[in-house]
Amino acid sequence: MPETLLRAEDLTVRYGPVTALENVSLHVDEGEIVALVGANGAGKSTLLKTLSGLIRPAAGTITFRDTDLARTQAHRIVQAGLVHVPEGRHVFPRFSLKENLLAGAYTNDWKNAGKRAEEIIESTPILARRAGSTAGQLSGGEQQMLVIQRALMADPRMVMLDEPSMGLSPVLADQVLELVSGLRDRGVTVLLVEQNALGALDIADRVYALATGEVLYSGSSAELRDDPQFADQFLGVVSADAERRAQESGHH
Repeated sequence: MPETLLRAEDLTVRYGPVTALENVSLHVDEGEIVALVGANGAGKSTLLKTLSGLIRPAAGTITFRDTDLARTQAHRIVQAGLVHVPEGRHVFPRFSLKENLLAGAYTNDWKNAGKRAEEIIESTPILARRAGSTAGQLSGGEQQMLVIQRALMADPRMVMLDEPSMGLSPVLADQVLELVSGLRDRGVTVLLVEQNALGALDIADRVYALATGEVLYSGSSAELRDDPQFADQFLGVVSADAERRAQESGHH
């Protein structure tokens, strides 16, 4: 049996009088890609921020391997091997690609970080072609690949990715999800928040579907794809919503 890396039980999160998450439980086993899907406002980003120590839960427990995350500071959670890539492609626009990657290595073996950054660029064809650029000159899809690779500079056991394909054209969204799928082959476990539920189902082993702060469905990707209620509620709505947002953002 694979080791359970991350386990959250009965998490409740409140913003003042508003309950953002209620009694949410999930687990992620070593070597899995687990997707979290749901409409905007379902609580997906709040859940990732709670798991990474940016928000404190009102109730519930979170353990990563043997560490109690609900009482651990965010930078210590990164040191424990759990890295969160928030939505929005936060690059340092005037820095080179290598300098952007080095920003992800602060918890780690600094001596070898430069060499590691160069290897990452060389092994990612899309970044290798742009190696002489600054991060601000990259397209949205290239920037997304850069921030995912930057997370790997901390040598994590597990990464949490928030909406990596958001606002990208379908072709670039597919390339980003392919990169995410490849993380599993490199021994990195993934918790993926993704508006594009169909794309997420294609690469994930298991799926949790959130609605209004609660887990409505969970199961293997194949099971949920064949479940007519899940398909009606999530696949149609979510993929249409993702398409609409891609059009609005002008296919960058």
